[in-house]
This record gives sequence, structure tokens and C-alpha cells, in this order.
Amino acid sequence: MSESVFNAASFKIKATRRAVDAAIAAHMPGRRERYWFSEPSGMYLQITPAGTASYCLRYVKPGGGKGDYTIGQAAKITPEMAKEAATAKVAALTLHGVDPCEARRRTRRDVQERKQKTFRALADAFMAAPENCKLATRTVKERQWQLDKYILPRMGDRPLDTLRRGDVKDCLRAIHASVQGGTDAEKTGNRTATFAHGIIKRVFTWAIEEERCETNPALFKKMFDDTPTKRIGALNDDRAGVILRALSEEAAKGWGNATAIAIQLCFLTLQRPNEVVSAHRDDFDWKARIWRIPESRTKTNTLYEIPLTDDAAALFREAFALTNSPWAFPAKDGKRNLQPNALSHRFDKTRRRLVKAGVLPKDVQLYDARRFGRTRLVQALGVPEHIAERVINHSPDRRMAGRYDVADYSAEIRRAHETWALELRRIVSGASLVVGYSTQPSLPPHVGAVPDALGIAAE
Repeated sequence: MSESVFNAASFKIKATRRAVDAAIAAHMPGRRERYWFSEPSGMYLQITPAGTASYCLRYVKPGGGKGDYTIGQAAKITPEMAKEAATAKVAALTLHGVDPCEARRRTRRDVQERKQKTFRALADAFMAAPENCKLATRTVKERQWQLDKYILPRMGDRPLDTLRRGDVKDCLRAIHASVQGGTDAEKTGNRTATFAHGIIKRVFTWAIEEERCETNPALFKKMFDDTPTKRIGALNDDRAGVILRALSEEAAKGWGNATAIAIQLCFLTLQRPNEVVSAHRDDFDWKARIWRIPESRTKTNTLYEIPLTDDAAALFREAFALTNSPWAFPAKDGKRNLQPNALSHRFDKTRRRLVKAGVLPKDVQLYDARRFGRTRLVQALGVPEHIAERVINHSPDRRMAGRYDVADYSAEIRRAHETWALELRRIVSGASLVVGYSTQPSLPPHVGAVPDALGIAAE
């Protein structure tokens, strides 16, 4: 090709791929160059100092003055496509006075406004609201996880003014259908969809209070029965003993000492798995024998104090000694605590081995430890129900009686924990029931005692 192809000052080039490629190849880095096309009128090729080439259009604005409109990058559209777009913009400007740059800005504003008026934007604002950020970390994470996994993929990009009750119901039906498996399979999808329904309802309730919208399309009765199936007799003395002895044997062989200790602590303290694995060194008062779980890590969103028995204290000390970490059960990267599902996976492995050996049914769950302990405390050990509820840190009574009961039950709760620890020793050893809950104040636990009945902790 002749040199005139590249002389932007004196010549115009044809709007062909050959001419455009030649201009780009001749570009000198660091220079901004402009090549005008012979037609359509006003279209040119601009090459930036970095070498990016784009088709542009020079036009006269409706009110006077010149404007430059970028049609598109040469690497993404052909010269023919650029010519067609330039011709259409010139026609719209000439016939209807449509400024192409102003039209593009208006389109971008409309898109941005639509994004700001979607359920996704509303949910983001809800989660960022100061009053919601103050909730327990566990609650915030659960809500965000539900939003990201189930709700936003299905209705996140829907404009708020188009969402109707039927749309929310369709979303919940889709969530219900997508959830498979679970030990309580027929209820798993029900619970997930109902939880999602609660979040959507909260988002809209908050939005109405903030005057961001006027109606709540999630205001309808729950669609699925999420009442948990009552698990009667899933655990008994024999099964609990088999599990705890198996964990001790596996730990002795080096099969995951940390998770074995954590599961035994779930049995011993009757606390939730996520609360056990998130135990931090700062949570413990070893002198007073108390484990304090901050409100940010409890399901009840309140600070909870758990009296440590000799067995529990020794197990926690061993857990810290194993890792030399601020967390009793750190993750592999050492930057955070172990996730609760790690205990579920470990429990499943132990359970499968015991099921295969014919000594345990396959439907036993880790969470059955709390149910079993709570039931045994009341039925066999004589612990009052309101104390047993406090032992497993259930939400306090919200009725008027609960508001006016301001008694300190710490001594009774400690006695219940000590009674349960002795009962668990008996279960592991297979002895007869000889321990009962005393209503009399107990003596302080013997500091330095070494538990051996659980078969894992030793100092």
C-alpha cells in the first residue's frame, strides 16, 4: 500500500479492513493519531498512544459546537459495522436532533438507575444497614450465604416495581426444588425455602420503614412445613458410648486428634458444633473455670458463659496444646477457626465405620448429642427443665415471666454440667446409673484433675 494511506494530515483513507490494519501497523507508540475516512462524512479512526484503535464520529451538536462519539474499538467491530452505525447516528441527529453522546449518557444513567432499583441493590443496602451489622456474626453470615446461594441468583436482578407475590413464591418453589439430600430429606428443602422466605420478608419490611418501597410482596403464610421431625431414641447409652470410645481409639491412632476432641466436647458441653470449633483462647477464664462465648458467635445473640468441668477443661487444654494457636481448633491456614462442617465430615466417617461394624444405626447425627444430653438431664438426672434449657443455651423465655425472672442460675448450671460430665463417664464405662443432680451447692471442682474416662484427654 502507498504511503498516502498513513498520512492523516493530507489524505483520507478508505473504510476497509486492509486500510485500517495498515494504519494500526504503522502506528508509532506514544503518539495519538487520527485517520479520517473518505466516507461516511465525519467518521475517523483514532489510535491512542498505547495503540488502541477505535472508530469515532465527529458531528455538529443540535445547539452548535462539535462533538466526538466513539462507535467502538477496531478489534471488536468491522469497518462495515462502524460505517452502518455512523450513518444511523447521523440520520437520527439530522432528522430528530438526537445527540449521540447525550443519548449514550442517558442510556447509561437508565441502566444504573435500574440496577439501583433491583432486589439485589435493596438486599445489599439491607445487609449494610447499621442495625443489621450489629447482629451476631453468625446471623449475618447465614443471611448473606442464603442471599448469595439461593435468593439473588433467582430474583436479584428483578426491578422492585415488577416484583409481585407470585414472583416471590416462584422463587421459593425453585429454592425448595433445588435442595436435595440431608438426613431429614423430606424437611431439608422445606427449611431452606422457609428461611429464605424470612430473609426476603425482612428485606422488604426494612425497605418500607426506610421508604425505599411501599409494599412487601413476601407477606404471606409460609409455604412449606419446616417443623423438625422429633428424633426419639436416636442416641442411647450404648450408642453414645460406642461413638465416644471409637473417637478415643481413632485419636490414639492419630486419626484427626483435633476433630475427635471437638466432637467429644460437643457431647461433654452440649454446645453447638459451630460454637465449639470457634473457641478462642481469649474466651477462657481458666482460674474461674468458665468458657465465655461472645454474643457475635452465639445463636441467641447474647454472651453465654459455660462452666468448665474437669473433663472439659482438660480437653480444651489439650486442643490448644496440639496446635499452639489462638483457636482451639484452627483451620489449615491458621488464620481462622475450623468450619463446623469439618466436624460433620469427621463424625460421618466414624459413623460409617461403626455402621459397617454393625454397632451403630446409620441415622445417628452429631446434633443428637445435644438432644440426648438435654433429655437425660431432665428425665434421668433430675435437672429442672429451665436449667437444662440454659445448659444448652436455648433462647430465654420471651414471655412476661421470663422478663421478670432475674435470678442468677450460674451455680445450678455448673452443677448440671458436673452431673452430666459424671453421667457421660458412666456411659463410656458402661456402669449403672448412680449419679443424680443435687439441689445443694456443690464444692468447687478440683483444679488439675485429669479426666480419663473419656479416653482422650491427658495432661
